[in-house]
Amino acid sequence: MRLPPRLTLITTAPAGSAGGEIQFGRLPDGAWVPVRWQLRAPVPKVVGEVPSYRLFGVVETGGRVAAVYNAEGKRDRAAEAALNVAAPD
Repeated sequence: MRLPPRLTLITTAPAGSAGGEIQFGRLPDGAWVPVRWQLRAPVPKVVGEVPSYRLFGVVETGGRVAAVYNAEGKRDRAAEAALNVAAPD
């Protein structure tokens, strides 16, 4: 693979520092949607006069579906029940 100038691959991230999980749920109409997710990614740091990369840390983020709305903008309680979404009113 040829990289553009000034762009290099960072290979100093430890195994397992990048990853995550996405959990899917099925709606009553048969469509699959992501319901919960967690992502983890290494954060590089540029060091030295001749730039090199070191692992600065790992960032984690995630989320979940809090409510489901239909095309008219109204809460879809059947979809929420199918996805086990316990959303406040």
